[in-house]
Amino acid sequence: MCLVVFFVYASSHSTSQLMIFVFQRAQGLSILQSSWRYLTVPIAGALSTLLTGHFLSRVEANNILIIAIGLSGLSPLLMATLNLAWPYWKFAMPAVSLNSVASNSVIPIVTMMVAGSLPSETQGLAMGVLCTVAMVGASVGMALTALISNDVSTQLLQAPNQKNSYDSPEIWMSGYRTAFLFLFSLNLVGLAITLGYLRKLGYLGRKLDIGH
Repeated sequence: MCLVVFFVYASSHSTSQLMIFVFQRAQGLSILQSSWRYLTVPIAGALSTLLTGHFLSRVEANNILIIAIGLSGLSPLLMATLNLAWPYWKFAMPAVSLNSVASNSVIPIVTMMVAGSLPSETQGLAMGVLCTVAMVGASVGMALTALISNDVSTQLLQAPNQKNSYDSPEIWMSGYRTAFLFLFSLNLVGLAITLGYLRKLGYLGRKLDIGH
């Protein structure tokens, strides 16, 4: 489960950060214009957390993870195919909204797993470890994303007969597209781990009828 948390947070946080650069550097939007494009994030995050909590006792946790990671994986994929001339509502808004689904769904699942499988004296330590893994994943993801996007943009600028400059939105966007595809692959890795090793999570949070 730690690996799933690592890859989910690596993709989610890095995608969110990279979107800011797309809005401001590639599309030339102001800070205020970029900020309101994130208004759907708390709504989508709250809905994904509430729905996960509601269905945990009704749907197997591994299936919830598969759906959540699959939906979040669409976010970097949509951004990688984004046309800068398209309106926000066409591709960017769904991408922004879906990005946080997996990271917000994994928290209730992990919490229920820790509460149900570990003694009370070690539950705090376990959650601390998982939170650390999540933050390490986010840090590694953002570092690799910056490295990939800058490297691709720099190589394009150094190519023969290249007439564009650092002020060209397409130069920056080429690097961002490559980075978004990398983040999409992180979601695929998390999905593969879920399918391969977390197939027996079962139902979490079901009330046990001790009398029968």
